[in-house]
Amino acid sequence: MAAFNTIPRPYRNRFWVHKAVAAVAKSIVGVDLHEEGVKVLQAQGFNVVVANAECFDLGCTFDVIVAGDIIEHLEDFNGFLESCKSHLRPGGRLIISTPNPWYWRNIIKAALHTE
Repeated sequence: MAAFNTIPRPYRNRFWVHKAVAAVAKSIVGVDLHEEGVKVLQAQGFNVVVANAECFDLGCTFDVIVAGDIIEHLEDFNGFLESCKSHLRPGGRLIISTPNPWYWRNIIKAALHTE
């Protein structure tokens, strides 16, 4: 799951998690709030839908849900966790990552207020 301001740039990054998972997964669905960004990603061939990570229903279940660099943006953790729980198959895994605030690039971005 990813968040974009308007025009998504992460799909161009070689470290974009969705692209890396898509390269090895049998199937993948991305979730994003921003309709314009989703349209751009869909046009690039990515399976992404418009949905709120805090309360989503995709009508299917997964072996793994990857929540990369999103947890720090959520207001309703319980809604997020419940949505994930309802989408995980028995024995499924939820992987949550968050940015390292002490990584030198993140410090520079914060200091310069850039993305």
